[in-house]
Amino acid sequence: MQYSGLIILLVSFWLMQFYLSIRQTKDYNRVIGEMKQYKSGHLGVGIARTKFNFGPGTVMIVVTNEEGIIIDLRKMSGITVFARFKPDKKIIGQSVSSLSLTSFKKTQKRAILEALTFINSERRKGNLNELTFS
Repeated sequence: MQYSGLIILLVSFWLMQFYLSIRQTKDYNRVIGEMKQYKSGHLGVGIARTKFNFGPGTVMIVVTNEEGIIIDLRKMSGITVFARFKPDKKIIGQSVSSLSLTSFKKTQKRAILEALTFINSERRKGNLNELTFS
C-alpha cells in the first residue's frame, strides 16, 4: 500500500503523455490537410532524428509548385510532445535549385533533403524534370 501513490502518479503521467501524443498526431494530420489544399505542385515530408534518439528530432513538410519554387514549408522540431508545426518564412518563395542548406541544423538539413527527395520521386512519376538541390 505504500507505493500506491507512486503508481497512481506514474499512471497519470503515462495517460497525459498518451493524450499529448494524440494531440500532436492530430496537429500533424491537420497541417498535412492544409498543405494538400494547394491546387498544383508537390508535397514532401522529411523526418530526421538525432543519433540514438537523444536530442530534438525534426519533421519538415515542403510544398513546391511545378517550377520548383517552395510555396509552403512547415517544420516541427523538439524533444517533447509539446512541439508544434511552425511556418519557415525565410525560405518560402525560393527555388529549390538555389536553396542554401548551410543555415540549417544537421537534423533540419536531413529532413528537408528527405522531403525534396520524395518530391523528386513524385515528379518522376508525372514525367517532370527532377529538381536539383545540394
